[in-house]
Amino acid sequence: VLRNVHLRDVQKQNHNISIFTARRTVHQGQWLPDPIHKNDVEPLPPRLAYAFPQFEAGDLLFVHRSTNMVYIIDQETLEIKWWRTGFTKRPHDADWQPDGTITVYDNNMREPVEGNDGYLDDLDHVRYSRIMRIDPNSFETTVAYDGELDGFYSGARGVHQVLPNGNILITSPHQGRVLEVNEQGETVFEFVNTYDEKESLNVSESRWFPLDYFDFDVTNPANCQ
Repeated sequence: VLRNVHLRDVQKQNHNISIFTARRTVHQGQWLPDPIHKNDVEPLPPRLAYAFPQFEAGDLLFVHRSTNMVYIIDQETLEIKWWRTGFTKRPHDADWQPDGTITVYDNNMREPVEGNDGYLDDLDHVRYSRIMRIDPNSFETTVAYDGELDGFYSGARGVHQVLPNGNILITSPHQGRVLEVNEQGETVFEFVNTYDEKESLNVSESRWFPLDYFDFDVTNPANCQ
């Protein structure tokens, strides 16, 4: 362990930015259940620092599911350098991209409504999960992939990976699916973790590796660290 970062300290350091207390009652000071639900943190890799001149290598990109929030802090000073909320619904897995944007797995969670089975939201139409892209400079958001094209929906969990050729690898855990979609939104690969004719088992995560990833000499101890 090289460093511990406690969100309590982040909140104290940024007391003028009231983005952590949205799920806390004003008068009683009580927290609502699952007030933050942090689910991902990604340091800015040195190899991508050129694409984000407003940040520094090592800055931390966080996702908070309960507050629909994505933000970036300096891991040394704990200063919040950038934040955005509301462009996703119950998000997971934010990633830095070489073009200077940030992509986010937008679960776009459906909410139960009285009188239905919980699969429709309050607008009484079906919602699908998405991959969103945001420019941290302009705050412009675009849909990198719309799950309606494939019936892709994951109300919770989920990861994605933008591949070198621009395709996106998407894990839909509760559907037991892995999708690879191209920049036109077309599915070029799909895996379904089928158990039987009626059921698929969960898939927690999928990862893409280049063909030569395992092309090394395992007899050399230096390659086995």
